[in-house]
Amino acid sequence: MTAMVDEDDERGHGAVVLARLLDRRGGSLAALLIVAAVLLGAAFGPHLRGEFVWDDVYLVEGNQALFQPGGWRVLWRHDLWGPVTGKPSQLYHPIPMLSLWLQGMAHTGSLIGFRLANLALHGLCAGLLWLFLGKRGIGRAPALAAAAIFLVHPSVTEPVMWVTGRHDILGMAFTLTAMLLWPVEGRGIWLRSSLAGLAATMAFLCKEQFLVVPVLLLVHTVVVMRGRSNGLSGLRRWLILLLPSAGLAAALLWRAHLGIRLGSDELSRGFTRQFICYATIVWHYGFQLVSFGNSATLDRFIPLGPWAAMGVLVILLAAGTVLARAWWREPARFALPLFGMSWFCLSLVPFVAAVPRIGFYGNRYAYSPLGGLTVAAVGLLAPLASRGRLPRLWLAAGALLPALLVLPTSSAAANWRSDLSLYRADLLRDPDNGIAHYHYGYAVLRRRGCGEALPIFLAATRLAPDYARGWHNVAGCLENLGRAAEAEGPARRAVELEPDNARHRYNLAVALAARGDAIGATRALQQCLAREPSFKPARELLVGLRHTQAQP
Repeated sequence: MTAMVDEDDERGHGAVVLARLLDRRGGSLAALLIVAAVLLGAAFGPHLRGEFVWDDVYLVEGNQALFQPGGWRVLWRHDLWGPVTGKPSQLYHPIPMLSLWLQGMAHTGSLIGFRLANLALHGLCAGLLWLFLGKRGIGRAPALAAAAIFLVHPSVTEPVMWVTGRHDILGMAFTLTAMLLWPVEGRGIWLRSSLAGLAATMAFLCKEQFLVVPVLLLVHTVVVMRGRSNGLSGLRRWLILLLPSAGLAAALLWRAHLGIRLGSDELSRGFTRQFICYATIVWHYGFQLVSFGNSATLDRFIPLGPWAAMGVLVILLAAGTVLARAWWREPARFALPLFGMSWFCLSLVPFVAAVPRIGFYGNRYAYSPLGGLTVAAVGLLAPLASRGRLPRLWLAAGALLPALLVLPTSSAAANWRSDLSLYRADLLRDPDNGIAHYHYGYAVLRRRGCGEALPIFLAATRLAPDYARGWHNVAGCLENLGRAAEAEGPARRAVELEPDNARHRYNLAVALAARGDAIGATRALQQCLAREPSFKPARELLVGLRHTQAQP
């Protein structure tokens, strides 16, 4: 009797063939590289050309330090914005800026070159995520599916296409590196723990939001490594846990030495406001990521009502409690879901100090939270892949979903060909978005001047009356069009909204000087220079006013 072989099952189900490929030595890495190249090429490849947009115009295209041999010293010793605008900031991102400088020195500093590097770094993050999941017991097929979804989730568009988004990508890469090294078992535990702490410090030097990485490592130790021994106990275990915090403290001391403080006025506005802002941020990014969406580039921040915010946090707390109880009973099965959810929640905490202040969400801010949700989801679903036909479903879903996501991600990437197309897309989605009107007006200003930009800026002030930059540009355009006497009202409104902004006071001084109020203009210029002593136009105007007043 001849044994029967179900050949149709192997030949008819590509998922089974792929599963066998993944079981071979090296098959997983080869499959990941092939999947990454195909997905990234389809989603982003056609859209790498275009113009520098948004902050890239200043931080990259017009940043001379990136293209000079000694420019690295400027990038390492100064804040992010001071050298390019003359206006110091609280941002310090030396690691990604040094990577841009290396490209500039290697003569690969074209827009396509910068975006290709972002694309490669994003692929690296997906690879590190795949390694992390595999190291934590996730099977090859689910880990590959999760990494593929992370590759082409629409919310990664901004970090990839925006050169300045490299700050987020590199921060994520160092975060994943720290997690891969931490905690450690066996030999070399001190060295590898120190390297994990160094990676956490490097993540913080990529962007301030990654100051939570030492806390993430602590949560990882408590949740994922529960019941395991790494050969250390007592004081030595606590000393190792302090290594990432020590690196962070050293980075903070270096920032203080450079005179770059860390903080935000939002942190002084009371617990209730911060509570509402955090709930709003969690709701926005949670819905965006779970729905495989990508919000407008300048999506307005509108806080939830107190009861809605309470509802969001109750849901979050309930989900966390359920996962924590399940983890307590079955730590091996529910450690990753609990850790992933903790990662998502913790990574959004720093944005309480940023999003309300700038007035809009940033899709780049979703990059690290996406990693957390991916870990949580694959941790919950991966155990199902060992039951009956579900491995085939895993592979089918892992192949189909990324393929479907390529289309919306490619569509979002196409908007980044220029600042006009980027902000026009926002206005089509939300015509009442005053912040988008301001940025679109600025894009028009760069190309066609104040005559065409002024009506757009006026619309921005009407739709976003508390957005100071709109009023500032209305005043500036009126002055440039020879209507300086009309600029006093908008200039005063900008000063009221942002009294510490020296440039607003300069516009006010120009308006006052135009209507003959030399005393008021002088006072405004003195206040401007008190806030920004190196602002040359203010000094020149002040000298001119004093010379005029000195004449008989």
